[in-house]
Amino acid sequence: IKTGFLILFVTSLCFLLAEGGGRLLIRYVELKRPTGVFAEKILSHQEPMLGFGLKKGVSEDMGGWSVSTNLLGFREREFTFQKPQDEYRIVVVGGSTVFGWGVKESQTIPALLQKKIESYSGKKVRVINAGIPWYASWHQATLILFKVLEMAPDWIICLDGLNDTAQGTSPTWEPVKLGYLDPPTKVAMERLHSKVTDRSFFASLLSYSQTYTYFSAKMKARAGVSKGVYHPELWDQYLSLKERIQAMATSKGIRFTTFFQPVIVEGKKLTSEEILNNETNMKLSEFAEVFRKTYLAGEQKALGSKTIRVISLKDAFKDIQETIYIDGQHYNAKGNELRSE
Repeated sequence: IKTGFLILFVTSLCFLLAEGGGRLLIRYVELKRPTGVFAEKILSHQEPMLGFGLKKGVSEDMGGWSVSTNLLGFREREFTFQKPQDEYRIVVVGGSTVFGWGVKESQTIPALLQKKIESYSGKKVRVINAGIPWYASWHQATLILFKVLEMAPDWIICLDGLNDTAQGTSPTWEPVKLGYLDPPTKVAMERLHSKVTDRSFFASLLSYSQTYTYFSAKMKARAGVSKGVYHPELWDQYLSLKERIQAMATSKGIRFTTFFQPVIVEGKKLTSEEILNNETNMKLSEFAEVFRKTYLAGEQKALGSKTIRVISLKDAFKDIQETIYIDGQHYNAKGNELRSE
C-alpha cells in the first residue's frame, strides 16, 4: 500500500511539475505571438445558429492585452438592441481584425472609427464592434440575420477577406451547404466526442492538461495546412452571401458596404520585424502562393460585382515603411488607425 501511494505521489508530482513548466513555456511563446493566446478563454460554443461566438460578460487577461465583453457577447460597452431616436448607428462586422486581436479596446478599428466620425460630423454616432475571431462571410451572414438587423443599424460595414481566404485554402474546405466546419467548431466537436467515447483514465487526465491540448493542437494544425489548396468556388459562395445580405439590408433602408482587407502577402514591403514575427503558414512559400492566388481571385470577383458595394484596401499599406502586422495576420494600433481613417 505504501509503495502504491509513493508511486501515485511521485507520478502526480511529476505531472504537476511538467504541467507547470509547460504553462510557463506556453506563456512565453504566447507573449511573443499574440495570435496564439488561448481562444478558449473568450470563445463560447453555446451560440444558437452561430455555432460559436464570444462569451458574454467576461474579462480576460490575454497576456499583454485584455478583453472585456458585454452581456450581448460583443467586445463593447453595454447597449440595447433598441436604438435611441437621435443616434446614427453603425455596426462593423468581421473577424479578429475587427475584434482587435492583440490591441486594447480603444485601439480597435470600430473604436477609432467612432472617434473620427464624431470629430468630423459632430453628430451622435454609435459604432458597434461586432467582430468575432475567425468569423468568415458565412458566419457574418448568420450574425447579421439573427443579431445585427435586430439592432436597427443605419449602416452595416463588413471588413473581411482574410478569413475566407485562410479557411478556403484548407484541403478539407467545401461549400457550407455541403457541411464544411470552421476549425473552432470542428475542434470543439472533436473534444466533445473524445470526452464521450474515450473513458480511459489517462485520456481523461490529459484532457485537463493545457500543455497537452496546446501542443497537440499546434502539431495537428501544422501537419494539416502546410500546403494550401485553391478552391475557386469559395468566392461564388462569398458573393452569393453578400448579395443576400445586401438585399436584406436594402429592404430595410440600411446602407451596406464591404471592405476587402489588406493581408501580409500582398501590397506592402515587409519590415524585418514583420518577417520575424510572422507565425502564420504564409511564411511557407508554397502555402503563401496559394493564399495570394485565392485572395486576389476573391478581390477581383468582389470588385467585379454589379450588385454589392465593395472597396478594396489591398494597397492601403503599400507606402507604409513601418511595422503594421504584429503576427502575420493582425494589425497593431498604427495599422488600425490607418484602417479606420
